[in-house]
Amino acid sequence: MTARFKLEGPYGFSGAENVAVKGETRGARQARDTAFCADAVARAEMDFLRAHRTCPDGGCRRARRCMGPAFSCRVTDNPRLLGFLEEGAAIDYAVAELQRARQRRPE
Repeated sequence: MTARFKLEGPYGFSGAENVAVKGETRGARQARDTAFCADAVARAEMDFLRAHRTCPDGGCRRARRCMGPAFSCRVTDNPRLLGFLEEGAAIDYAVAELQRARQRRPE
């Protein structure tokens, strides 16, 4: 485990992320959670590959990490770490971790 990952899990969710919108249906929130976790997985992948070094976005280079969600670095010649199936499994795991973090969080 490297220093950038938190003890809560590889994505470091505390349960306070992506709060519920008033009047939102369960399906809409699930879709929003999936999109949020897809961005988190892609950002973690780009951080692992250190794509910020060659990213055309100056903000990523200044922060020395992927700032997303535009992911300009994916357009360059950076290889992808995860394949289609592995990325889907990582997103599913991240969504489950986000839901577990919400359940553990005191109200």
